[in-house]
Amino acid sequence: MIKTVAATILAATLAVSSLAPTRAHAADADEVARFLFGAAALAIIVNGLKDKKKPAVRPHPDTGRRAVPASCRRTVETNRGRRAVFGVPCLRREGVALARLPSRCLRTVDLPRRTIDAYGQRCLLNNNVQIARR
Repeated sequence: MIKTVAATILAATLAVSSLAPTRAHAADADEVARFLFGAAALAIIVNGLKDKKKPAVRPHPDTGRRAVPASCRRTVETNRGRRAVFGVPCLRREGVALARLPSRCLRTVDLPRRTIDAYGQRCLLNNNVQIARR
């Protein structure tokens, strides 16, 4: 952006100065002072137009550790025996980011009064999801 502004100002200056040719003469102190004042004003304007670099916002380092609360663990009877699962409704209430959990661990579980989606404990542990003590 600064290069664009500087190029525009330079082009305008060259265009205007070539329209009125004058004789070459030595600059006196007044002209030098006006030139320096103009250059300083131009520097202030260009400095004001610079993009102020904002500090980079670094994302929180992801340690790769995901966890589900132990309070959401339920034991259900399946045709393969008892299995520990973590119900999606409980995980939502606890504020677990479900999008971060492996989708291949999601199963539909038949409970006595309803059917819920749940994550199998063994599958979660095999996919580096920890069981938190909360």
